[in-house]
Amino acid sequence: MDQIEFPVIRINSKNWSDTEEGIPLETHYIYTPKTTIFNQYYLNKEVADCKGTIYKIIDRKQPDNFWRVIFSFIPGVYKAELVFQNTSKTITLPALKEDLIMGIKRFETEDTKNITKDWIAETESANSIREMLAGA
Repeated sequence: MDQIEFPVIRINSKNWSDTEEGIPLETHYIYTPKTTIFNQYYLNKEVADCKGTIYKIIDRKQPDNFWRVIFSFIPGVYKAELVFQNTSKTITLPALKEDLIMGIKRFETEDTKNITKDWIAETESANSIREMLAGA
C-alpha cells in the first residue's frame, strides 16, 4: 500500500482557523499533549502529501514511553504519532496552489503584506507539490 510522503499540508483553506494551518507538517509526530490543540489543528483535517494524495488525520497514538508522559511539560519530550487514513482522493498542483494562496490571503494584514506577497510568489512558482511544501 502507498505510504504517506512528508511533508504534508492541510487543505480546504476556507476552513482554516489561523495561519498555523498553512504551515506544512514535516513528520507524523506532534509534540503537545494538549487535546484542545490536537482537536483544533489535527483531528479530522485533510492533508495533501508530496504526491498529491489526500489523507485524513483520524487519531493520535499516545507515547508508550513512561518518561515521555511524565516529562511532557518539557518542550520536545512529549511525542504522539498522528494516525492518517488514505481518502483515495488526490489533488493537482494547480488546485493545491489555489487553495494555499486563498488561505494565505485570508489572514493577510497590513503588517504581513510583504511576507504574504513573498509566500504567494514562492507558491505560484513551484513546479511540484514537493517543491511547494519543502522548497526542493
